[in-house]
Amino acid sequence: MRRNPAHLRDSPDHAGRAAATRHSTPRSPIWAFVNTPFALFLFSSLFIGLLSFSYGQWVKRGEQRRTAELLDLEISLRVKDVAALAEGKNRDRYSNLRNIDRIIRGDTEKFWIRQPLSNDFEKKSLTTLLWQLYLVVPTSQQASIRSAIRTWVDINANLARIRYQIADSLPDRPRGRTTEEEDKLAEAEDVLTKDFGHAALYSQIREAARFGRWQLHDN
Repeated sequence: MRRNPAHLRDSPDHAGRAAATRHSTPRSPIWAFVNTPFALFLFSSLFIGLLSFSYGQWVKRGEQRRTAELLDLEISLRVKDVAALAEGKNRDRYSNLRNIDRIIRGDTEKFWIRQPLSNDFEKKSLTTLLWQLYLVVPTSQQASIRSAIRTWVDINANLARIRYQIADSLPDRPRGRTTEEEDKLAEAEDVLTKDFGHAALYSQIREAARFGRWQLHDN
C-alpha cells in the first residue's frame, strides 16, 4: 500500500528537518578557511614567530642593560682618574697633561694607568665609550649623553692645542752628556713655568666630572 506524500510532510520528523533547514545559518567562507589544516598551520606559525620575536627583544634589552651598566662604570672610573690628575700636585707639569691624554685615549701601556674593566674597552677612547653608551640607553637618556660627548670632544681639542703650544715653546737643546744630566734637563722641561691654558682646561675637566650621570662630589 502506497503512503500518501502528504502524510509524510505532516510527520514530526519531516517538520523538524524543515525547521532546522529554515533556521540554519549559511557557513561563512572565512570560518571554513580557518578550519582548514593550512590555516591552522599558518596561525600556529605566526604565533610561534611572535613569541620568538618577543623573547629575542627581551633578551636584547637585557644585554643592552648589562652593557650600559658596564660602560657607565668604565666611563665613571676614567672620568674619576682624569679629574684626580686635574686636581693633583703635578698640575704644572707637562707629563700630567700627557697622562690625562693617555687615560682619555684608553692607552694603558704605562703600568700606573688602570686597566679597563673589559677587554672590549681596551684602546678605546672616552668619547668612543660614550658613543657606545649612547646607542644602548633608552631614548630619554640620549640627549644628556650627547651633551657629555660634546664636552669631552672639546676637552680633547683643548688638550691637543695646549700640548702643541708647550712643545712649540721649548727651545732646541743638545742632549745631556750623561744619563743623569739628560734626566735633569728633561725634569726642568717638564715643569711649566707659565700658564698655557691648562688651568682653564683643568677647570673644564672638573666641571665635566660633576656631570650627573658620573658625578664626583667635592670633598
